Amino acid sequence: MKKALAVILTAVLFLALVPSLSLAFGTADGTMAITHINQRNAYEGAGIIIDGAKYEKIGDLGNYAWWTVLVFDWDETDGCYKLTGMDLNSNNKDKSSMEIPRTGFAYGACVGNDYSGSGGINYKQTTRMSDSIALAKTLQIGDKAYLYGVNLANAQIKNNGKNWYATDYVTESYIKIGSPESGKTAYDPNDAASAPMQYVIETNHVNSNHYESGDCNFFDNDNSRPNQVVLNYSWWTCLVFSWDAAQDCFVCVANDKSQGNGYEKTPPIPEGGFVILDCYSSNAAAVSACLVGTKAWLYSSTGGNYKICLNEKASSGTEIKRTAGALNTPAVQGTGDGGVLRVTDGKQTVRWDAVPGATEYLVSVNTSTIHTFGPTVVEPVRVSGTSYTFASGKLEAGQRYTVFVQALGSGKASVTAAVKISCVRESALNSSLRDKTIVAFGDSLTARSGWVDMLEGIVGTTVVNAGVGGDSTNNGAARIQKDVLNRDPDIVLICFGMNDQAQVISGKRPNVSLDTYRKNMESFVQKLQAKGADVILICPHDAYNADGYYKPGTYGLDYSFGYMEQFCEAERQIALEYGLDFIDIYTEAEKENMSKFLNAGDGIHQSVYGHEKWAEYVGNYLVAKYDGTNRAEIRVQCKDRKGTLLKEYTFTAAVGARIQIPAAVIDGMTFAGSEQTVTCKASNEVTYVYDLPSDLKKGDVNGSGEVDAVDYLLVKKQVLGTYTAKSEEERMRMDVNGDGDVDAIDYIQLKKIVLGGA
Repeated sequence: MKKALAVILTAVLFLALVPSLSLAFGTADGTMAITHINQRNAYEGAGIIIDGAKYEKIGDLGNYAWWTVLVFDWDETDGCYKLTGMDLNSNNKDKSSMEIPRTGFAYGACVGNDYSGSGGINYKQTTRMSDSIALAKTLQIGDKAYLYGVNLANAQIKNNGKNWYATDYVTESYIKIGSPESGKTAYDPNDAASAPMQYVIETNHVNSNHYESGDCNFFDNDNSRPNQVVLNYSWWTCLVFSWDAAQDCFVCVANDKSQGNGYEKTPPIPEGGFVILDCYSSNAAAVSACLVGTKAWLYSSTGGNYKICLNEKASSGTEIKRTAGALNTPAVQGTGDGGVLRVTDGKQTVRWDAVPGATEYLVSVNTSTIHTFGPTVVEPVRVSGTSYTFASGKLEAGQRYTVFVQALGSGKASVTAAVKISCVRESALNSSLRDKTIVAFGDSLTARSGWVDMLEGIVGTTVVNAGVGGDSTNNGAARIQKDVLNRDPDIVLICFGMNDQAQVISGKRPNVSLDTYRKNMESFVQKLQAKGADVILICPHDAYNADGYYKPGTYGLDYSFGYMEQFCEAERQIALEYGLDFIDIYTEAEKENMSKFLNAGDGIHQSVYGHEKWAEYVGNYLVAKYDGTNRAEIRVQCKDRKGTLLKEYTFTAAVGARIQIPAAVIDGMTFAGSEQTVTCKASNEVTYVYDLPSDLKKGDVNGSGEVDAVDYLLVKKQVLGTYTAKSEEERMRMDVNGDGDVDAIDYIQLKKIVLGGA
């Protein structure tokens, strides 16, 4: 009994010595928590590392206005990082201009807010970040720092895969200030490539179309399964592994980490390889860290499941290998240096080089408008030769696809070739746009590259995507030189507004004021026009907040408050002022079924269908403007009540486009109607009528507020030809009887007014 008690007491003492998984941070232990690496400042309640080898300035990933920011650089002599810069002002202080040393990193920390009262998320559930910030405020330039649980070279940090704001989230990644940890090895950038972190993926379903949150499914070609995952798995992340005989392990050959409505995944299963599909399971951190080229070792696990070790072998367990060796990867012909095979209007045969030892080939095609493993277009088909011809109607011009070619041989594993296919309109091959540099500059509506990628098939050239998720025009102003102007563009598509117009719930105001938005947009236009670029503005669609779509509150913003129309009208006015055309997707989307146009559970970003429509709207405009195909001209005349032409301007669009035509601002006049929406024909005419302002007093020529002898003399001189009205407003004040002319009748009437006779 005493012996048993001693064992129990020893165990209790041992457990007491084991550190808690929930690490403490702050001045007590000199550490600051890291929750993310190379992410934007949208993650409230986070501690984010930004690698200087990848980003030059804080502005590359946002302005970090509400964050505490520290900058560290590697010191070769001391073999550690040292603090070289800091900005502790977290009260809306823009830090986008802070530079990050190429051999160092920046660290941003934010306490976050609690939005649970408005149906949002509580980012303040722990003291993790408040304690880290408290430590940051005690630091001085030159302080030493050591990184643990971090591998910058591989963009990896260690955590338990939970959401960083969850109460049970644990991060093992941190910055240690002052001195290194005893018994631990700190990150050394000179030795980073040789020491990647080990991650482990544990599956809970094998070759089963199980579909529940928290699942991690394993698929291979055993048990006579087809060579392709057949369920769509929209909300799942996907990893594909093939056997690499030279490295004697599996290697990740493709990953697709897009999640949400419209992100269907039907990946091919490599012969001898396997596919992992994960839905918010405890493997989230490992799945996130797995990149194309990551090594993997496969082991049996309990209950017929599998364990996959990434980067390093397991210390124990029976490894599963493909000892028969592997065939070579099929080399698809005609892809060129860019790896893209153009298929003209679906009339193309894909060819590949014969693979020694292959008895046949497996070919399949998925859409890849936004991500790698979209819905299957061509089901897996076995081919005995080395070519495959697309059936008529299978591929659509303007779309992108991925064709998978896998060599099959008796007992041999194969690495699948995955080649992007751009399906190009016949007309695009001779388009005047083929030699143009086109840049799309905007926020996440642009950055989620579906419609931008699809433009290649419509205009015949790759469109550079300079969109960054979460950006407002303030962020865009910080990066326009690097991301746009330095590319020497011929044409720039500008689409900002979604993040600018979002209402800050706590302040009941737009995230970026309408005045600042206008100034930023005008600055973009001025800089680009000075560079000689054609500028086209895009008015974005509005948010959709029906049940199951957008819910206000995330990040303390309401994207559906109703400001978008005002911001789009500001864009239209800028287009008018600077002689630009604009693509009015805001108005186009009014005729769309928004539940189809936008992602469910989101209500802001385009679905696959939405991206297709955006590509159609933008592509049709470009070929109308530059190639003259289905070109529409809109002539706008602004007149007064007498029919006098005050102003005239034109816009170019595509036939069938819907555009809300802006009414010009004319000094001394008020617009008497409402703006018209035009569904464009080849030739369109719009007339807007203007009145004098209601407070403009007839006869008060000098605007003094009184009609007196001075006004009488000015009209007399105008009639006699010795004076000319200085403005249209002044002339209209002289036109006392409102007949459109200033003549003797006006002079006589004004004389009567002055003498008190009228």
